[in-house]
Amino acid sequence: MKKRLLYLLLFTATLYAGCSNNNIEHNIGKKIQDECKTDSCTLVMAQIVKFKWDKMYVFNAPVSLEVINQALGVKYPYYVEFTRPIIFMNGSEIVHYENNKSNVESLIAGQVIFDYPDSLKYQVYTPKKSTFKVMQKKFNDGVYYKLYQ
Repeated sequence: MKKRLLYLLLFTATLYAGCSNNNIEHNIGKKIQDECKTDSCTLVMAQIVKFKWDKMYVFNAPVSLEVINQALGVKYPYYVEFTRPIIFMNGSEIVHYENNKSNVESLIAGQVIFDYPDSLKYQVYTPKKSTFKVMQKKFNDGVYYKLYQ
């Protein structure tokens, strides 16, 4: 009986942990949907990111592993080809990463685009420089979000 209760508790804890979403891109979209009811909306990354970080590396489009390694100054062991990484560092440690889907033919519903020059392959933001104005844009497959400063 005690084993059954222990297994049930472990199963419930695992299920509960799996329900929280640590995907920053998803959480940005959710925050915008929930709180941005006007055209003049701002987003503060510190309200979304709950861990300690000093740099956020954003890649709006897929890049090579070499570009990511050079940007970070450390090896990125989580590389997935044809994705759009968002990587958080604290010092020289990767504290959070995500490899978001990309589509070469169109945007993806819920996609977040950080506004920086097309000539750059990535952009780096710090906690003090991570407040963004928000634009929600509709397209055939849904909505995407543009963040600019």
